[in-house]
Amino acid sequence: MLSMRIGPTVIQNWFDPFHQDKSFRQLIKHHNEQNPERKILYQGYSTLGTQWKMQGYEENPVLNDPTLQFIAMGNGMTVPQVVIQWATRRGVMVLPASRNNSHQQSNLNSFVTKLSEE
Repeated sequence: MLSMRIGPTVIQNWFDPFHQDKSFRQLIKHHNEQNPERKILYQGYSTLGTQWKMQGYEENPVLNDPTLQFIAMGNGMTVPQVVIQWATRRGVMVLPASRNNSHQQSNLNSFVTKLSEE
């Protein structure tokens, strides 16, 4: 039993619409295709853009993006709901943290409206 190697089951990296980590997600996808019995889940942190403050930005470019705001308004959604649905459609497990009850409920309702694939 000690000789068995146990690999990771979840890898967590920064992921949002402007920081998509495509090459690493492609490596995980390839691993999962080659090793279906040992799949790795990709979990995105800072999916709603909070990491940008750590990078020196004063405003959150995800929540303040005009294109995301337009998509959200056109679908009766919030920008976080659009981003959560967009990320999960790409196979990313998201953890939208909030202490605000209305934000938590809104995040849970991210899939009430289905966005088009565009």
